[in-house]
Amino acid sequence: MNSDLSELRFFDYDGLKILLRETPDPVIARLLNIVDSRVRTSIFGAIDHSRMDSVRSLMQRESKADPEKDEIVHRAIASIVGKLIATGSLRHVDSYYFGKP
Repeated sequence: MNSDLSELRFFDYDGLKILLRETPDPVIARLLNIVDSRVRTSIFGAIDHSRMDSVRSLMQRESKADPEKDEIVHRAIASIVGKLIATGSLRHVDSYYFGKP
């Protein structure tokens, strides 16, 4: 995955759940503040509900635009996706990412 977060639109539900399970709450919060509404809706649908309050609280604190933090999130997500592909938890086929349930 390159650093373009719009690729998150091409994750299936299982793939997104796996990605979110491996992603720290502060990164998810920042991610939710910078992605488009389609990706945001998918993330809210896939995130573990026990983490929702923590992520929402962090989102409020991370609401200010900060290009440096945004770039850190891009790199973190790309790194996590790369590791998940390497371990076989995610499959990347053409433009799509599929999670192994």
